[in-house]
Amino acid sequence: MKEGGDKNNAELIEEQRVEASLLTTNLKKLNRLTQIRGRCAKEKTQEVKKKVDGLHLDLQNLLYELMHMKKEIQKCMNFSSKDEELDLLEVDKFYEEAPQEISQPSLTKDNPHQQMLARLDFELEKRKELASAKEELVSQKKNTEQDINQKSDYLTNLKPRLEQILKASRPVQEYMKIPLEAEAVLQETAQFLARPLYVLYIQAKAFKDVCDANLEIDIEGDLLEAKNLFFADNNNDDSSSSSSSRNGEEAETNGFSDLSETETEAELEEKRGSRNKHQKKDEGKLKHKKSHLLRVHPLKVSLTITEKDAFKVKLVFHHYIALKINAVKIEVTLTDKYEAFNQSSLFSHTSILQDLCCFDTGKVSPNPANTYQLEELKMEPFENYITDIGIPYFWVQWVCGLNYLPNQENVCATPDASTCVKHFQKVVRAVKQRMRSRIALQEQVLSLEQLEIPAPKLDSMKSAFPNKVMSVLSSWSEATYEDAQTLPDFQGFDDLGIVSEDCLFYKASVTRGGDAIEVFLAVHTDYPRQAPLILLNFKDGKNKVNQDVDLKALECELNSFCEELTDKGNSNHLLSNMLHKLQFCFDIFCETGPKSDTKERLYARKQRGRDRRRPYRFSQDGSYFLQR
Repeated sequence: MKEGGDKNNAELIEEQRVEASLLTTNLKKLNRLTQIRGRCAKEKTQEVKKKVDGLHLDLQNLLYELMHMKKEIQKCMNFSSKDEELDLLEVDKFYEEAPQEISQPSLTKDNPHQQMLARLDFELEKRKELASAKEELVSQKKNTEQDINQKSDYLTNLKPRLEQILKASRPVQEYMKIPLEAEAVLQETAQFLARPLYVLYIQAKAFKDVCDANLEIDIEGDLLEAKNLFFADNNNDDSSSSSSSRNGEEAETNGFSDLSETETEAELEEKRGSRNKHQKKDEGKLKHKKSHLLRVHPLKVSLTITEKDAFKVKLVFHHYIALKINAVKIEVTLTDKYEAFNQSSLFSHTSILQDLCCFDTGKVSPNPANTYQLEELKMEPFENYITDIGIPYFWVQWVCGLNYLPNQENVCATPDASTCVKHFQKVVRAVKQRMRSRIALQEQVLSLEQLEIPAPKLDSMKSAFPNKVMSVLSSWSEATYEDAQTLPDFQGFDDLGIVSEDCLFYKASVTRGGDAIEVFLAVHTDYPRQAPLILLNFKDGKNKVNQDVDLKALECELNSFCEELTDKGNSNHLLSNMLHKLQFCFDIFCETGPKSDTKERLYARKQRGRDRRRPYRFSQDGSYFLQR
């Protein structure tokens, strides 16, 4: 508009400039008003904010006070007074026992607070009474302790006096045969025995006092080592309960460790190297385990069974801790009358008491667990250790209170005195009977070695044989199990268990004129409870037993009817009686043969029946022979 130069434009420009100045002035005014109003709004906002902050702070204070009050209320609610810890009488009993002055039923029954106060008063009175009673008892206790101390001092001073009296009375004890001092020492030592041996000792002592005064009882071994073992076992029992839970946890961790991830070859090689390093240590541990398995208790019990002017049998009982069995070592001593028998195999300590109460060779452990224990440590079979540890017969376990049974699993290995009582007397009698029978058998064997068959000692048995016998014993010698295996029928007897390698074997020959037979005898270890087995064969070898029915019938007569050769259970001379019977039966065998014309015996018929039986049975009344 200025460039145009027009006057109208100049007026217009002036008007617009005035208008622009007014607008600018208004704009400044409005801007100032806006700032003033904003400042006022901020001031009002600050005032309101202060009020809100004050109200919020008051709210927080109130909430804190509320929380504090709740805590205090909870403390009051949880407050336990000392009276709550008292075991007060029940309300019903309180009103029954408490006097009226304290209980006041009219006041306390409807008011729980007054009721509690009354119960506390009654409890206080009762406790005062008990406190006075306690004081009286404490004074009595002190008096009693003084009396006990005085008496203990008296007993302490009495012990050396008693020892002096015992020492002075030793000659009297020896003269009267009353070993009081020795029994006291034994009784003190017995408490450190293994439990099975202690059961044996107690029952043996009772048996000696009542039944057999000649039974000698003694305890041998290292008493100091037994004491150490006894106290060590007690300590182990105390610690076993605390370690059982720890062992269970270790077993679980070991079980899970076996299921860990597969190892690399490098780790395996490292482990192999460590195994080689520790191989010697492992061998030492294995050797220690083997020796520990065969560890014997330091103390042992010895019983000496005596028969006057005949024998003494000393039985030394050992207890094997880890194997949980008992074994016996046997010493046989014969008196001067039978001293020549000491070197005989019949009195060998390994077989003298074999099969005493049952079929029992002693070569197998009565505890089935021992087999697995030996296999685990890769040790030799059990029978290889018998010479070292003794013979673990079943009857040894029984007299020690362990109820091991042949061919049966043991239910409990805890010693029981009733088991010992049941078998002890039987075992002692069986040992004496075994010794008597062995002495009688040895006497018979000595006579047979001189080709003389001992005559029957009992009058009742003398009439069981004819007076005249033509057959004679022409030879007698010992034999072996290998010799017996060469016989035709022996294998059958061995398979049936009738004969075993533990038997005593003899061979002999019986002749009558030109006829002769070979006799093979097997004497069992439990002779004479089990009769000897006699096998016959022709001496010339032309005929054999399994082919000759007549000779087999003679063999059957001898072995099947041996009970007739015993008198009222006295069978110690059964062997010689069976040989006597063989003599006259062989006479009958020869006389009733098809080629024999002589008849020196009285019998009705030579043979009878389909099996052509011969008259082997001797009639004591008519002195003649009959068929069975």
